[in-house]
Amino acid sequence: MAFLTTQTRYLFFTGKGGVGKTSMSCATGLALAERARRS
Repeated sequence: MAFLTTQTRYLFFTGKGGVGKTSMSCATGLALAERARRS
């Protein structure tokens, strides 16, 4: 039951339209997946 001792982290990408929020969130998800982390 490690989820009881592990703190949840949230990462938000904000900004106006056309600044790359989706690209950054996808790139971050891929990088975390390559490091075997849940996203």
